Amino acid sequence: HGSRLKSYVCPNDNHFLRTGLGMPSLIKWPRLALRHGIDTRIQAAQMNDKSNEKTATIAKWALLAIACVYGFIYRLFPEYTSPNLAPIGGLALFGGYLLSSRWGWLPALAVMASSDWVLWQWKGYPPFNAPVYALFVLYALAGATLRGRLSPGSWLGRVFASSLAFFAVTNALVFATSSFSPQEHPGVWVMEIATEQYAHPLIQYARSLPGLATCYLYALPFFARTLAGDLMFSGLFLGLSLVIDRFGLRHTIARPSSSSF
Repeated sequence: HGSRLKSYVCPNDNHFLRTGLGMPSLIKWPRLALRHGIDTRIQAAQMNDKSNEKTATIAKWALLAIACVYGFIYRLFPEYTSPNLAPIGGLALFGGYLLSSRWGWLPALAVMASSDWVLWQWKGYPPFNAPVYALFVLYALAGATLRGRLSPGSWLGRVFASSLAFFAVTNALVFATSSFSPQEHPGVWVMEIATEQYAHPLIQYARSLPGLATCYLYALPFFARTLAGDLMFSGLFLGLSLVIDRFGLRHTIARPSSSSF
């Protein structure tokens, strides 16, 4: 009664499964079939992930393109929009979050440069304000820091910090370039000068501490609109990005752990 062995070839695992004489192979083959089914489902899931990644990439590129086109058109008609309630800050924050710090500044600056050139040729507006461009790079860097840590608190903090930096720097530049000597107009802190180029008058401030304080005081309504615009548009763009992730497109370019687009 020597022991005899039977060998059953498993084509999927590419090895021999040995069972003792008298142990029915019907117990073993269902296990192999189950394992084969699991492997098949894993392969199908991997193919589905690749399809989701491609779909999400297209969706995110489309969202970014729509945001850029909207920002470009918005800037061409300043007479029909509220001052400083613009999508460029939100676009820069979204670009930083989506594309990382390496390329996140590019969409907003491309919109700024192209619309500046059109406004210069069309309406004679001074183009290419380098400090403003640098501030939008700062916006993009702030957006890039949201990668991997996006939450309501972190988003609000970065939006507020970016808007405050824009308010502080741009009004310091206004004061530096549009101020007059106190000796020219003693006792006057602020002056309004009508121009043919702009519908609203230009405002100049006395080159003194009261004049500087007046400059920032007059700019508070603009800061409120800047903050509102940054919150509204960055919230819209980031929210739509999260919606794409929510609907099954989790393995995407915008996953916070990814290092590039």
